[in-house]
Amino acid sequence: MADPSPTQPPPRNRTRRVLRNAAGLLLLLAGIAGLFLPFVQGILLMIGGLAMIDLPIKGQIHRRLTRYRWYQRLNRKHDAWRQAWLDYRARSKAKRRKV
Repeated sequence: MADPSPTQPPPRNRTRRVLRNAAGLLLLLAGIAGLFLPFVQGILLMIGGLAMIDLPIKGQIHRRLTRYRWYQRLNRKHDAWRQAWLDYRARSKAKRRKV
């Protein structure tokens, strides 16, 4: 079996994808409501919802944004945080196996 191309995301479980899109849509709707309600952080909920929704255009937008320096810095920070999180998870799983 050939390796999947780097431009296409790996295949995912359909149920997981549907649940993630539903949660993203709920966050997006809560964010829109939060724009009008003083006690809800609307913008943050909208950004979280958009990040969770699995849209094909997200890859195109990401490639276009990589032209800008501010986005490149943000992307490097995100990659560093993600790697630190994955390392932490791997260490904690290794500790649980030893016990």
